[in-house]
Amino acid sequence: MILNEKAGDMMGADNQKQLERQETLEAIGKLNLLDDNLMTLVFDRNIEATELLLNVILQRSDLKVLEVVAQREYKNPMPGGRSITIDIYAKDGKDKVYDIEVQRASAGADVHRARFHSSMIDTKMLKAGQEFN
Repeated sequence: MILNEKAGDMMGADNQKQLERQETLEAIGKLNLLDDNLMTLVFDRNIEATELLLNVILQRSDLKVLEVVAQREYKNPMPGGRSITIDIYAKDGKDKVYDIEVQRASAGADVHRARFHSSMIDTKMLKAGQEFN
C-alpha cells in the first residue's frame, strides 16, 4: 500500500512537471525578438547573437562584434533636449558603431528619428579636432 501511494505521488509530480513544461513552452512560443524585454535579455552583452544578427541582416559573413550593450542611453546635455535609448549598440573590429533599432510597425521608423539617433551617437564618439573621415 505504501509503495502504491509513493508511485502515485511520483506520477503526480511527473504530470505536474509536464504541465509546467508545456505552459512554459506555450509562453515562449508567444514571444518574439521584437518584444523589447526579450530582445534586451537575448542581446545584452551577447556578442555571438549580435554578430549573427548583423551578418544576416547586412548579408555579410565577416563582421566581428567587439561590444554589445542593450538599452544604452544617450542623454542630451541641453536643458529640455531630447535624449535617446538605443535598442542595441554594437561596435565591430574596425570601430564601426551599429545602432540596431527594432520597430514592430512602420510608425516611429521615420528617417528623421534615424538621423537624430545617428547624430546623438556621433556627438559622443567624435573628439575635439577629430577629422571627419
